[in-house]
Amino acid sequence: VFLGLIPILLLAVLAFSFFLIVGLTFLGQAIFSEFLSKAAPELTDRINNSLNSPTFYIALGTVFVSGLAFFSQRHKLKERWLQWSLLGLLLFLIFASTGIKITISYALRFITTALNQRNAEDFWQSVIILAIIFLIATPIFVIYKYTQKKLGVLWREWLSKDCLHLYFHQQAYYQSNCSYAQSKLDNPDQRIAQDIESFTTVTLNLILQLLDSFITLFSFVAILYGISKILAFGLLFYSISGTIIAILIGNRMIGINYNQFSLEANFRYSLIRVRENAESIAFYQGEQRESKQV
Repeated sequence: VFLGLIPILLLAVLAFSFFLIVGLTFLGQAIFSEFLSKAAPELTDRINNSLNSPTFYIALGTVFVSGLAFFSQRHKLKERWLQWSLLGLLLFLIFASTGIKITISYALRFITTALNQRNAEDFWQSVIILAIIFLIATPIFVIYKYTQKKLGVLWREWLSKDCLHLYFHQQAYYQSNCSYAQSKLDNPDQRIAQDIESFTTVTLNLILQLLDSFITLFSFVAILYGISKILAFGLLFYSISGTIIAILIGNRMIGINYNQFSLEANFRYSLIRVRENAESIAFYQGEQRESKQV
């Protein structure tokens, strides 16, 4: 059900973004009609063509089918509506941030062109548009970060409860203290308290960054392709090469990071052990031995 609803949610967000772009384009036409006709004459034509094409009905049908799909699973999702809503909001904000980046790049191009042509009217209109974009972008990026953190906290809370249930089930906490289990599973307290937090935060951040990078790359390659095919393929080759190199170099960090967490957990546990057995250590004057062990 989860793997089925994820692409449905993504398609619903895409359809909603399409309707929002159409609305914003018409709003821009109403406010900056003369400027848009000069700066982006093809934008209005594309929007009108999409409204007269099957794209409009496909987007409308996608929203309707997505709503039906989630409504059919309402019993399974009755305690997860907040999480799914936050995930949908995050996906939408990723598309919105990409759109803002593209709009800023166009606005900066218009400013540079107006300066080169010494056109004061176009320059100030471009500056006003850029200022409006920044006013809109600031709360969007703040909401995006807050939503990401909130979803990470909810995920960590659910996963921690699940792991704690398994930890206390059939006295697993007791069995994990035997010598054989300790060699296979070190510091279960640290794994539950810290590794779950790292897992949820890093995984969510990684997935969103990958999606954001893919959408941004695809968008700017499409823009550059209309300007220069060689430039577009050059950017694509640079991005893929940089990603492969980063994976090859960063692959070693997995083992290093795992060992670091393990050693830090052992270090912290040994200090806690000294505090819990402070009286016995002081009685036998075992400070030197305990210090070496720590």
